[in-house]
Amino acid sequence: MFNEERKVRTITRTLTVTGIYFDSTDEYSAGGMFKTPLLNKRNEILTTFDTVLNPLKSGETGVQVSANYYLKKPSMLKDFEAELRAKGLNDIFKVSTD
Repeated sequence: MFNEERKVRTITRTLTVTGIYFDSTDEYSAGGMFKTPLLNKRNEILTTFDTVLNPLKSGETGVQVSANYYLKKPSMLKDFEAELRAKGLNDIFKVSTD
């Protein structure tokens, strides 16, 4: 995270695991990938967006979050974006296809 003087501030968070889910996929499902803990999807921690933003102080920036959604048909994008906006997604955020 960056403060107003563009200095990096490291934030350490202590999280408590409150539940787990069963993952029946292969630990390293992408065949030729290196087998490292960083690439193991089973090592992911799922949390809320508020958990990421809570430690920010006024004037700090530098948090980048992206989310991928998979729609059944490309024609659904317009309705999907309308739903996101109706639920409060600010216009500063971009909704696009790849």
